[in-house]
Amino acid sequence: LSGQFNGIPVVDDLDRPIGMITQGDLIARGGMPVRLGLLYPLGPENLDAVLKEMAHLTARQIMTAPVVTVAEDRFLSEAVDLMLKSKLKRLPVVDAAGKLSGVLARLDVFRTITTEMPDWKALQAGNVVLANVRVVQDIMRADTQTVTPDTSVEDVMRVIDSNDLQRVAVVTPEGRF
Repeated sequence: LSGQFNGIPVVDDLDRPIGMITQGDLIARGGMPVRLGLLYPLGPENLDAVLKEMAHLTARQIMTAPVVTVAEDRFLSEAVDLMLKSKLKRLPVVDAAGKLSGVLARLDVFRTITTEMPDWKALQAGNVVLANVRVVQDIMRADTQTVTPDTSVEDVMRVIDSNDLQRVAVVTPEGRF
C-alpha cells in the first residue's frame, strides 16, 4: 500500500461528509500495526496478513467523527485558519448543498503558497490576487477514487494502493457521495 495515503472522507446517503479515516484511525481503531509507509516494505505476504485481519471492519467503524468541513467558495485563508485552529491536515470540501466536492489537503495549500504566494499575510488581508486562485475550489483535487461505507478496510486499502491518489471518497451503492 502506498505510504502516501493520508485520509478518506466518509459520507452519508445525502453525500454529506460524516467522518474521516486517517492512518491514525487505521492504527487506533482498525488494528493496523504500523503506518502504511512502514507496512508496505514488509512484503506482500505480511501486507496480506494485516489486510485479512482488518477485513471484517467497515469505514463506519473506524472513522473519526464528527468531521470538520469547508465550503468550496470560502476564501483559502479561511480554510487555512480552520485547519490551523482544528489542527487538521485535510478538510473535506462541500458544495452549497453540503455535499462532498473534494478534499483540501495541507499539501495542496503549501504547494499553492510556495508556487504562487509571495506574502501570506497579504493574501489573508485580501490584498493579493493569485491568477484566479482565491477560493478552495480553485486548488482542491476532484479526481477522487470511491468506495462504499460498507467497503472492508482491506478493500479500501487496496483501492488506495492501486491508484496514484492519497484520497478515496466514500459513496452510496448508487454512486452518490
